[in-house]
Amino acid sequence: MSVSFNPNLTTNISSGFVLDTDGYVQGFALDDPAMRFQWEGAQVGGSTVLWGGLAVSLTLQGVDKNKQGSTIVPATSLTTINAWTIFNQSMNGIITPSSNVPQYAVGASLNIVRPGSLARLCVGVENLIILDALATSAPNVSLYWDPTNLCITNSSAGTYGPLPVQLEALSAKGKTIYSSGGNTNWSTTGGSGTAGCCAIIRI
Repeated sequence: MSVSFNPNLTTNISSGFVLDTDGYVQGFALDDPAMRFQWEGAQVGGSTVLWGGLAVSLTLQGVDKNKQGSTIVPATSLTTINAWTIFNQSMNGIITPSSNVPQYAVGASLNIVRPGSLARLCVGVENLIILDALATSAPNVSLYWDPTNLCITNSSAGTYGPLPVQLEALSAKGKTIYSSGGNTNWSTTGGSGTAGCCAIIRI
């Protein structure tokens, strides 16, 4: 006895679907019901805007300030990386014609996850050369945070690390963030910056 299987043919407009992606977006924690309880609210401090996928430092709010969560600013060393920013359920990010990535200015609320939470986070990788160099690495490969290009790299020169994270996956077909000249935009393929190169790290 044989069973034939002949599903209905599905067609689409020629070149209607041309984007090849793994679905990874920098600054988002991967879906995991248990991890949702690890997300925390924080308020942007200092004098710079923040977005998802950045290493940040935490400081407590003043006594009786009654503000929501800790104050976050960009980390300035390995020992000051107390959390990572995420877009998940972070509301009211500002988008402008020149910057299409949601940005959170001083005083705004932005969610974070802390090291040790075991959350899986998508972060940018410096370039395709480093992405290829990390291919087939062990999960405990040494990774570093580049505070200039705001991404992960494998070099200790001018960076913070090794980071207490595990490498879980690599992709050259993600959606990463490129910041230059005061503008912050999404990058997928080509161009400058991480150009779609991203890594999934477990923090």
